[in-house]
Amino acid sequence: MFKKHCFDHLCEMWKSQILFHCLMCTYCSFTNISPHPDERVQVKTKLFQPNSPFCFTPHNVSRAGDKSPFTSAALGAEHTLFLTETGEVWATGSNSFGQLGFGDRVGRLSPERIHQLHDICCIAVGAVHSIAISSQGNCWVWGFGRGCRLGLGDEGDRLLPTPLRLENGLGEEAAAVNCAAGRGHSLVLCRD
Repeated sequence: MFKKHCFDHLCEMWKSQILFHCLMCTYCSFTNISPHPDERVQVKTKLFQPNSPFCFTPHNVSRAGDKSPFTSAALGAEHTLFLTETGEVWATGSNSFGQLGFGDRVGRLSPERIHQLHDICCIAVGAVHSIAISSQGNCWVWGFGRGCRLGLGDEGDRLLPTPLRLENGLGEEAAAVNCAAGRGHSLVLCRD
């Protein structure tokens, strides 16, 4: 209910830009449905700033240069992933468990591209882990691994996007088409 009301209200007020303002304990994620693909979408979000309190006021998220616009966002407890119309994934926020996918545990105040990922069509984040699906059906997972939430067969954290082999009920490789994540679990939907 909150997501839909928030989204409808924001689309009505700002049309070609999205104001993404989350309240404490309320996490949202949605896709921009701008009718004009050439319009640049200005995404505003709350960012975790290391060694400082959370900023609960809308905050401009920008990147230097003329880049492909963000088309969707996924928000975790302390990190955010952005997807561009060209299939790039950008990440920002806290990185205590490697959930940003840069190979380290250093937080980022502004979005940076995850260069390992290309041609991505779907992103999802849990509290401190992340998932990406490519248009070819490949799946990558990274971040906090406790509770086997990454699906890799162990509980280790992954600091970089790690390929996840998906199988159907017959043990054959399956192609991913969508993904979702919760605080401590992940879901990947595969083709038959």
